[in-house]
Amino acid sequence: MATERELKFSTLGKRWPTFEELEEVLTAGNYQLRPEGLRQHRDRYFDDATDSLKRAGVALRRRTGTGERLATLKTRGQVDGASHVRDELELPLLGSAWPEPIVARLDGLADLTVLRSHVTMETERERFVVTHNGLDLAVLSFDDVRANRPGSDRWAHFREIEIEAIDETTGDELTSIAELLAGATHLTPNSSTKLERAEALLELGSWSG
Repeated sequence: MATERELKFSTLGKRWPTFEELEEVLTAGNYQLRPEGLRQHRDRYFDDATDSLKRAGVALRRRTGTGERLATLKTRGQVDGASHVRDELELPLLGSAWPEPIVARLDGLADLTVLRSHVTMETERERFVVTHNGLDLAVLSFDDVRANRPGSDRWAHFREIEIEAIDETTGDELTSIAELLAGATHLTPNSSTKLERAEALLELGSWSG
């Protein structure tokens, strides 16, 4: 499994900062910004009736979107404030069956034949790549998320900002980017995963957070 390293922040801002605002604060640290446009995707998270995967500290999802059909398995990993470091196994979803490496990883954790979708998220993501001297360092994502449970008409809404490392980018480098980014938008460190946050809001009956 690969290691995913990212900083996650919540925000209550009414709008995302513009490209010009982001560029202004990041160039102060000699970073450059490459816009990659607006993307939309739909995630369905799976578990069994007794939350076996959740209790084992893993999350399993299927993602569909523009040109994407992916199956992803993530561990809870290590969380320290905004910092999330976890194992991730992400593979193309070619049919209705889970990819074999994911099946092997889940062996003994849950019966895959009884898994069902328990949370759905629809995300609108504005994505940028942060670079330095031509080297890609991190993916900067602004996520507007709506989540619900299958069969329910209640939707939770929240907004998040993520700074995800590319390759060997260090945690200190991510922190430097975040410190500059705070000059363009309010950032609140978020120790929850998207799934955890969605479940908490839906459990409380909240429509936004």
